[in-house]
Amino acid sequence: NGILLDDKWARFLKENDFLVGLSIDGPASLHDAWRKTRAGKPSWKKVVQAIRCLQQHDVPVNAMVVVSHQSETQGQTLYRFLTRKLGLRHIQFIPLVEPAFPWSVTPEGWGEFLCAIFNEWLEQDVGEVFIQFFDNLLGVWTGQPATLCTMQPTCGQSLLVEKNGDVYSCDHFVSPEYKLGNLKQDSMAVLASSPFQRQFGQEKARLSSRCMNCHWRFACHGGCPKHRIIAEGNEAQNYLCEGYLAFFRHITPYMNVMRTLLLNHQPPALVMKIAPEIRAQVVKLTESGE
Repeated sequence: NGILLDDKWARFLKENDFLVGLSIDGPASLHDAWRKTRAGKPSWKKVVQAIRCLQQHDVPVNAMVVVSHQSETQGQTLYRFLTRKLGLRHIQFIPLVEPAFPWSVTPEGWGEFLCAIFNEWLEQDVGEVFIQFFDNLLGVWTGQPATLCTMQPTCGQSLLVEKNGDVYSCDHFVSPEYKLGNLKQDSMAVLASSPFQRQFGQEKARLSSRCMNCHWRFACHGGCPKHRIIAEGNEAQNYLCEGYLAFFRHITPYMNVMRTLLLNHQPPALVMKIAPEIRAQVVKLTESGE
């Protein structure tokens, strides 16, 4: 969470062109619900201090926001806090998927959360605030390959390194069966290109029949394999699928306009000026049943 960052660290990070990702889940009421110190004390104030320190030294900060059951209904409030109160301009949202526990985000809640965030972003922040998922979606909407692993046809290039040098297939698969080796004995290139890791990455392409026939397969390719925990016959389906479908349906008219703008060498931010007109057309079509 960056709670040990100080001016000396910030100067070093700036001088060496680091982009720093910090975990902050929103206002204190959301963040401190789960992120406590070993002594059980809240960490929010220290994380905000770290953000302010980095901002004072002009170090770019990417907020990594975990979305839980508690925050899935507070998308608007959370977004405004991150962008208006903290002045953050780079954000990624990470769904907390643990269905057996009460803190897990729900599929419907995930979709509603994304829609709320998108609506806020569409009001005045297109081209000013950069949300990892939205940026990737706009890319694939125009035919470009996604840079986010969960949206690619295959994965396997986002390895995780522990402090002792152990390397795992992915930060979502940190268990003994996914340990590739240790950097003290093997190079990262060798581990990343190992037969096991190549097979691990190819497994993402094993999609359910529902995914194969989905209109929006190009946008997510089944999502993260870690979230494919819903059984449909003999196939595994993404737990968040219904949320993604609701979100994709919601954003399609606006994404289509931004795609047209980009293909005509115009900034996608122009969509903000015509968003009310698009929204009115969507309402009209919905009411007419089209």
